[in-house]
Amino acid sequence: MKKKEDIATIKQNIKDSFFSLTDEDQAELLKELSTVSGTAVSINDFSTKHQRVCGQNIQFSSAHRSGPSHNPVVSITVHTAFGSFAGEGSNQKIAKANAIAKAEEEAPWSNLKVERE
Repeated sequence: MKKKEDIATIKQNIKDSFFSLTDEDQAELLKELSTVSGTAVSINDFSTKHQRVCGQNIQFSSAHRSGPSHNPVVSITVHTAFGSFAGEGSNQKIAKANAIAKAEEEAPWSNLKVERE
């Protein structure tokens, strides 16, 4: 198991390498990593970006559940400053992630460079 100091150094090296990439390479790398993680867009990351760019929080509508109990379909809508986007999944987390992924495609910052924090 790695020590906390080693992990911190690795994280900093990854950040430094990421920010040395061109905008296009950053976007390509993020797409590749999202397929590895299984979720195209982090709900928290999207919410943070939305707050910074649009000046307001995102909101989710109530979940609607349909289908049999052994194969449910949950529907959730995310409401943003630039529209509402519906997502479906087998549970609320997946439905939210799918709604956020649709919103990310229409996000006004989709062509902006990722900034160093």
